Amino acid sequence: MYRVVISPYTAISLIKITNYMYKKKCGHCGLLLDINLFYKNKYKQDGLKYCCKKCHNITAHNSRVVHYSKEQRKKQYNKEIRNPKSYLSSIYRHMKNRVDGKNYIKTTAEGQKILDKKTFIEWSIDNSRFNKLFYYYINNGRHRKYAPSIDRINVKIGYILSNMQWLTVSDNSIKGNTIDRLNKLIKNKL
Repeated sequence: MYRVVISPYTAISLIKITNYMYKKKCGHCGLLLDINLFYKNKYKQDGLKYCCKKCHNITAHNSRVVHYSKEQRKKQYNKEIRNPKSYLSSIYRHMKNRVDGKNYIKTTAEGQKILDKKTFIEWSIDNSRFNKLFYYYINNGRHRKYAPSIDRINVKIGYILSNMQWLTVSDNSIKGNTIDRLNKLIKNKL
């Protein structure tokens, strides 16, 4: 005995074959399948996704391959990283976010002075330390720890030319951790 359940979204949603067995037509492949072969979707009237698990997994996989493949991300990253100006633009954007307070972590740079982007890029390209670090980073497999990182010599002063220097990410991290430890020691002793 067949019983058809009508839903506003699809003409035929579930077909009841016996008291314990329901089937649904897949919206992609068109096969009439057991409802156990469909993912749940609480927003649909029948409580099931539009297509079967197999079709869903195929479309999800294809979407990931097209939009998020490792090769594409690596290709885009390589294109950006070969050009020092695009790398510096990215660094400047992060600096600006720190100063404007747009980071999810409160920083000491918030509300401080920052030079304009054009001046920063020109200063960096003319800076021999940046050029050495950048090409060392490129030629050594682009490991994050070798990436050039801008450092404020005095953290209480903003991003101005006399207060900036180029370090590697690992050196800048070590410097920051050392300063944090010293500040904690000073607070504990006082």
